[in-house]
Amino acid sequence: MIRSAPKTDLPSDAESGPGERLRRLQHRKRVLREELLVVLILLVAMTATVTVLAMQWLNSGPSTSGPSVPRPAYAILGGPA
Repeated sequence: MIRSAPKTDLPSDAESGPGERLRRLQHRKRVLREELLVVLILLVAMTATVTVLAMQWLNSGPSTSGPSVPRPAYAILGGPA
């Protein structure tokens, strides 16, 4: 005779009452608070990183290479003007 295993997916009567629902609700609320806290921490870290990088970029001044670098003027017949 083949017997099937008892189903353990369904909670017993003691676990399915209003106390269990309240525990599940509290668990969901706690997980939501933890996730929101993690998101807030990540946003603060990203904001701080962007702020530091922007300050470094703004304080770096003009680039030392490229067409904006002034070059000494030379007279047509040679030598500095």
